Amino acid sequence: MSMEVIKRKSTADQVYEVIREAIVAGKIPAGAEINQVDLAMKLGVSRAPIREALRRLEEQGFIRQEAYKRAIVTELSTKALIEVYQVRKALEVLAVKLALQNLTDKDLERAETLVREMDEETNHDRWLVLNDEFHNTIYKASENSFLLKEIETIRANMERFIRMHGSNMPWRSRKANQQHKEMLEAIKAKDIETCCQLLERHLESTLEDLLANIERKKQKI
Repeated sequence: MSMEVIKRKSTADQVYEVIREAIVAGKIPAGAEINQVDLAMKLGVSRAPIREALRRLEEQGFIRQEAYKRAIVTELSTKALIEVYQVRKALEVLAVKLALQNLTDKDLERAETLVREMDEETNHDRWLVLNDEFHNTIYKASENSFLLKEIETIRANMERFIRMHGSNMPWRSRKANQQHKEMLEAIKAKDIETCCQLLERHLESTLEDLLANIERKKQKI
């Protein structure tokens, strides 16, 4: 596991971000145990912020706590994927509804720029970063900090699935790019109903493609 040492006095928030990113990026894989003593030494912090960070990660579904205070990174089951997408769809549709009347010309210009950049991007990890920024540019206009925090947590959990099962689907990004363009046109037209329908279909399509790809991988084993 390669993680940068936190050289200055740390906080639980900093430790939390480092561990969560390591899980999302697959540096700490599903099923692996997080050793608090080793992690504290690697990060150069005491065990107190480690414990606080793990508590937050457990609440958000990234890890589970077992006997003798063992912290295990949660497995990526298809059941969990479906359940989380059901919640994700409801929250992101709400965010769009709240955001639509607040989006500025600057927000729309940035969204259009991101759509163009995604069209040209061939690196999957970089495309994911641009995709997140596109959605966040829209959702932040909801001006609901609690909602944005919940969406961010769910999207980070989903990124583990997408990095693991979506990197071999280059056609998926092209499909998503077209869906982004259609959503952006509906947003610019202030068409709430169409925009929400397009977003729902976009998320349903992503889930369907991930599940189909997971099934193909199983058949090859």
